[in-house]
Amino acid sequence: MNDLRGWFLDSRLLLIGGILLGIGLGLVVGWNVYPLSYYDTDPYDLHGSYQDDYVVMVGALYALERDVEAARQLLTMLSDPNAPRPIKAIVVEVTERYIARGADPTDVAHLVGLAEALGSVTTPMRPYLGGQQP
Repeated sequence: MNDLRGWFLDSRLLLIGGILLGIGLGLVVGWNVYPLSYYDTDPYDLHGSYQDDYVVMVGALYALERDVEAARQLLTMLSDPNAPRPIKAIVVEVTERYIARGADPTDVAHLVGLAEALGSVTTPMRPYLGGQQP
């Protein structure tokens, strides 16, 4: 009996048990009791790949509505107020990245159309102008 009691009170087992219990309680509290939830998040706070998706969606919207000012307003939300970036630069970066990786030609065409409307067509975009696809 003393042997069993000494085994339960071994300091290493108590340490390991305490760590496992702490991790378990932390996960339960973090996932169930106080889960993290975002609300009223600005587009410039999104991860870079989601910002790219946002620009593609604005390009698709522009392709449907042909409203440059509406697209410009939507793209303005991507620029951090503390470190503003020109809208044209954002569209050019995303468009060239999509062209380089061989993305969906429809998405690329929408992005090139948006870049053209904003007045910032670059050399890699030229083959896509006029609805043509290379």
